[in-house]
Amino acid sequence: MYTPPYPSPTAYLFVDGGALATEIGELVARYRSGEVPKYDWSRLGAGFSKCFYYDAWAHQKPSETEEAYTAALAVHDELIDEISATDNWHAYDGEARHRRKVGLEQKMVDVMIAVDMLRHTHKGNMARCTLLTSDLDFKPLVDALVQEGMHVTLWHGNKASRDLRRAADSLRPLNSIALAQILADDTLRRLDLPQAQVGLPTFDGCFLQAAGQSENGFQWRHLLSSTGDQILAWEAGPPYQKDSWFQITGRSLESVRLYAEDAYGMTFEF
Repeated sequence: MYTPPYPSPTAYLFVDGGALATEIGELVARYRSGEVPKYDWSRLGAGFSKCFYYDAWAHQKPSETEEAYTAALAVHDELIDEISATDNWHAYDGEARHRRKVGLEQKMVDVMIAVDMLRHTHKGNMARCTLLTSDLDFKPLVDALVQEGMHVTLWHGNKASRDLRRAADSLRPLNSIALAQILADDTLRRLDLPQAQVGLPTFDGCFLQAAGQSENGFQWRHLLSSTGDQILAWEAGPPYQKDSWFQITGRSLESVRLYAEDAYGMTFEF
C-alpha cells in the first residue's frame, strides 16, 4: 500500500527589500558590473509556500528634479509589478524619507513586516518562517516570534550583528553563493562572478603559479588554465569524498580571491 510522504512544514519567506538591494548592490560592485541587477524571484522563493516582499518608495529629495523622481518611481513600480506577477509572491510598499546625516530611512516597512509575521504566527498559517534582513531593528520581532514558538531562520548578510544572529533559531548566510542563485541568468552572465565546484581535481593542462598549506592543514594551489582563467583550489576534507578539492575559476585573480573569502571564508597569502 502506498503511503504518501509526510508533508514538509509550511514555510513563509519575508524579505526586507532594502536589505536585499544593499547585498545585491555590494555584490555587483565587487564583481565590476555597473548594471541594474535583475532577480529570479522564483528561485529566491523556492521551497516556500508564500513569499512576501516589502520595500519603501522614497519621497522626492530637494535636489532631485521632477523628471528624475518620476523615472525612479516608474522603476520602483515596475519592480513591484514584477514581483507580484510571480507565483506565490506578494509585494507591499512602505515609504522612505531622506534625513540629513542619516540618509534614506524606511518608514512603515519594519512595522508591516512585524505585523504580518506575528499575524501569520497567531493564525497558525505557517510552521516555519525565514526573514531576509541584516537590520538589528528586527531583533525584538525575532525574539517575540521565537517566544511564540515559531521557528525563525535569519537569512542575513555579513554585516548582521551578533545580537540579531543570536536571536534566530537558525541562520542562512546571504553570501556570494546565495546571491548568485537568486540573480537572473542575464545578470549573471554579465558579472565577473567566478564559478565554484567541488570534486576530484581537474588540473590537467593548468600551470602552477603558487602552492601552500592552510592553517587547518589543507593543501592549496593557485593555477592558470590553458585558456587564461585564474584558479584557486584547496583540499575539501570531510565530509566530502576522499581526495576532493574545492575549485574556484574566474577571469581575474582578484575576483577569485574575493569569492573564496566571501563564500568560503578562505584567504590566501602569496
